Amino acid sequence: MGDQVETFAGPTPWWAGISPTAKSMVILDKNLTGDEMLKAASLDWTVSKRPLVYGKDPSKVIADADAAGLDMEAVEAALKETPFEVPNFVATVRDSDDAYLGLVTPTYQIVQNSILAELGDALKGAGADWHTAGSLYGGRVVWLQAQIERELFINGDPSKYAAYLLIRAGHDGNHPVDFVNTPQRVVCANTMTLAIDGAKARISLRHTTNVANRLDEVAKALGMANQYLDRFEEVANQLTTVPMSLTDIAAFTEKLIPSNPQAEHAYRTEKQRQEIIALFSASTTLDGVPFTAYRAFQAVAEWTDHVATINDTKSAYAADRRADSILDGNAFAVKTAALKLLTPRI
Repeated sequence: MGDQVETFAGPTPWWAGISPTAKSMVILDKNLTGDEMLKAASLDWTVSKRPLVYGKDPSKVIADADAAGLDMEAVEAALKETPFEVPNFVATVRDSDDAYLGLVTPTYQIVQNSILAELGDALKGAGADWHTAGSLYGGRVVWLQAQIERELFINGDPSKYAAYLLIRAGHDGNHPVDFVNTPQRVVCANTMTLAIDGAKARISLRHTTNVANRLDEVAKALGMANQYLDRFEEVANQLTTVPMSLTDIAAFTEKLIPSNPQAEHAYRTEKQRQEIIALFSASTTLDGVPFTAYRAFQAVAEWTDHVATINDTKSAYAADRRADSILDGNAFAVKTAALKLLTPRI
């Protein structure tokens, strides 16, 4: 069974559990510098591009040699001939263990993990330390997250929000270098990297450019992305002014999780709706939060990140799949849909 979470360092992660086959897991009681976080999360390795080569088919060499009446010495010599190099493509490989990471073109620019940490150190500002870091999919994707010096306040919510800078990059040729501004609710630690109209929360750079030399451009873009946090705080506070009853939340879940017209009995759909309604009604993480559209959104976030059923599969453990879902998958999509359904009410 394959892992999605390979290594992790930070406080207790925001998803329920960690892969039982993760190579390393370090639970931290303090924030670290970039270099310290790379070591704690086992990210202190480099990546290189290597040629793709192939040799002659051994079975064909032996068959041809046998047909020609050649001896074994001639066969061995033929098998040792210089292999052929695949044109136009190279492999990205982790140097520490020669693990294959991806297939890329020769113009692909590798952004080493150490460069990501240096970029983050320059961008996150003084007094902000790294909070979590790790690798997914056997090193194909890595991330570092730092808490920045800003707090968000939501009316009627006794818990706090913290603002984070998330840097995520792929070494597989399929993921750009992403710089993301995201708020996390401290009590429930719901990740809410959401698309809010009027503000961009993510800046992406392709590996065909020299990312390290575009620091000024990224810093400027991140300054614009801070508008996202302003907009998030504004929208969240507006949601706190919209009352919602149990009848309202039931109607909302029907839109959020629509029935399948081809299903004779929608047991799974109804179960999911009832779980969200129950969280809205009585979740302990929402103690003191008024019954509003904001509470409805928080109930959805808690459901996607902690309650929704995610099973083991042949390719990944449930804990790994939940982490992937929160970062970029179904949980992310459901929370985005919930916010879009709730914001027309304000």
